[in-house]
Amino acid sequence: MKKFLNPWTWFEFMMSAVIGISRGLWEGLLSLVGVYPQVPRNAHENIQAVDVADAYTEEAEKQSGNDAAGSGLQESPDVVLAYARAGNEERALMDLGKLSTSELDWLLGLTDRDLILLAASGSAACARSLTAGMVIPSLPRPRRERLPEAPPAVLKVPNADYVRERFMMSLCGSYGLALKPH
Repeated sequence: MKKFLNPWTWFEFMMSAVIGISRGLWEGLLSLVGVYPQVPRNAHENIQAVDVADAYTEEAEKQSGNDAAGSGLQESPDVVLAYARAGNEERALMDLGKLSTSELDWLLGLTDRDLILLAASGSAACARSLTAGMVIPSLPRPRRERLPEAPPAVLKVPNADYVRERFMMSLCGSYGLALKPH
C-alpha cells in the first residue's frame, strides 16, 4: 500500500507507459520501411556438468519405473479399452491394478453390450465413461441413405399435326376458322 501512495512509483509507471507507446510507434514506422528491431538475446543459465548428470539419472530412474509399472498401459482409460477389446479368457488374466476400487467395480459391472460399445468407441470414450461412471459411446452416426430421385416427368412431345393446327388457329384468330390445307 505504501508503494502505491509513493509519487515516484506513479512517475515511473507513467514514464514507462510513455516510453512504451513512443517505442511502439517508432518501431511501427520503421517496419513500414523494412527496418525491424533486433530480437533481444536471452542469457543462458549457468549449467554445470553435474546438473546434467543428475537430470539424466533422475530421468533414467523415471523411465525404468514406468517400464516396470505395467505392460505399456499408462492410464486408466487405456486399461478400460484393453479390457473391452479383450476376449473372455484374456479378461480373466488382465491386470486391473491401475484402476481404483470404484472404477474396478464399474468396469466389472458392465454388460457384454457395454463392452462392445466401449471397444468400438476408442480411448476418449473410455475416459469419458470412466469419469462419468456410465457408458458414453462415441460411435459415428450411420449415414442416411439418399432417397432415389424421382423420375423426370414425361412430357408429351406434340406431333407435327398438332403444332400446325395451333399455328393456323393463331393466324385465323378463332377456332372455327382454322384453314385446312388441300
